[in-house]
Amino acid sequence: MEPRPNKLTAKAASRPYAKAAYEFAKEKKAVFDWEEKLGFLAEIVMEQEKKLLRNPSIGVAERREIMEKVMDKMGMDDYEKNFIHLLVDRKKLSLLPEIHAEFSALRKKDANIMDVTIISARKLTEKQVADLTESIEKKFNAKAAPKLEIDEKLIGGVKIKIGDRVYDGSLRGRLDALRKHLKNGR
Repeated sequence: MEPRPNKLTAKAASRPYAKAAYEFAKEKKAVFDWEEKLGFLAEIVMEQEKKLLRNPSIGVAERREIMEKVMDKMGMDDYEKNFIHLLVDRKKLSLLPEIHAEFSALRKKDANIMDVTIISARKLTEKQVADLTESIEKKFNAKAAPKLEIDEKLIGGVKIKIGDRVYDGSLRGRLDALRKHLKNGR
């Protein structure tokens, strides 16, 4: 049985594996291929976690066998298989979703791409998204990969999340700031 670490521990533990896989894939000029396959396997691991990882009756050898069959169907090469077998042998297969996320983050960092979440009260037009994306790219001198979300509570305007920073240009944000100002002013 493979223990599932908490999110913080999992992220820290996944970093060296992701970095090693990324450096190897980069050297082989196969970054996108590796990222796609790691993502697919990460989905399988998350979907089958109870059956595959939490089941005490499935040992390491059987887990290797199961993963080997999946990897054969995916057409994975020996290097990719060896990486996954290493995770199975070290009982780190449960880290695969975090390894995939870290691998993707390394690729984006190398390509100077930042994840941006644009939250609006209603669906934005393509032009609005393009204009916002262009403004963000100019301000931060990096390529933006926007993810769109809708939150009707914002009333109007947008809220933009980049990394751990939030830029709140929403009407809800302005009203909250005004309320706080009025409350503190009395």
